[in-house]
Amino acid sequence: MSSSVLPLVQVQLNRYALPIILILGTIGNVFIVALFYKRRHHSCSMYLIWGAVMNSAFITLNISISLYAFDYEDPTIRFVPFCKVRAYLAHTSGQIARYLIVLVCADRLLLTSNYARFRVINQPSVIKWVIVIVFIFWNVSSIHIPILTTITNGRCDPTGVYYIVYYTYLLVFLCLIPSVSMIICAFLTYRNMKRLHARVQPIGNTIAGSRGNITIHRRDRELLSMVLAEVVIYVATTFIYPFIIIEISVTTYMGIRKSVTYL
Repeated sequence: MSSSVLPLVQVQLNRYALPIILILGTIGNVFIVALFYKRRHHSCSMYLIWGAVMNSAFITLNISISLYAFDYEDPTIRFVPFCKVRAYLAHTSGQIARYLIVLVCADRLLLTSNYARFRVINQPSVIKWVIVIVFIFWNVSSIHIPILTTITNGRCDPTGVYYIVYYTYLLVFLCLIPSVSMIICAFLTYRNMKRLHARVQPIGNTIAGSRGNITIHRRDRELLSMVLAEVVIYVATTFIYPFIIIEISVTTYMGIRKSVTYL
């Protein structure tokens, strides 16, 4: 396939795939909010609802601008303020949504823990503050993005040494920490559930510990299964991203000129 065909194929795939992703993603997030709104005071539901809201903000912002750029000039490469604001909002909304899913995994781990003092963290009054802290942390810690991102060579990107720093930052906080945290929490939660099943047979819709200190309802088990499935999908669809980030950083640092086909 010639180099002139590949960009055309990419554009056409994006033109038709992105609207599908936007529509299905929005519908999925709306379903999540509607499904868990009645249990909005439940710790896991609070994380999932706000995660769905931030996911909707993330895909709406990014995909809407990408679709607009197909027929009109991309505003992020015309106006520096727009470039900075878009980079900042896209990053913060994506990170908040991502780490709320990590907290969902931690929530399920605490639910199955034998230590009652850990399960106190699952109280709605505590969860509200945890969510607020996540919002504040990512909005404040991401302030370096609009400051050091600008339009260079027709692209809205980090520049200079910050280019390497930025992609190293993405490698750690976007790829490694969320994936590793999800895997660890999912594994420990699954192990806790196996231990509960080994100690006592489930009666009715609950699993109770031998000392009566843990009661896990059927809906919590189903929610746990959904969370574990989401972890598997997340890790499976992002495991290659660290290698892409490393390749981009190294080749850019070495000053390797890339052909259209390579890009």
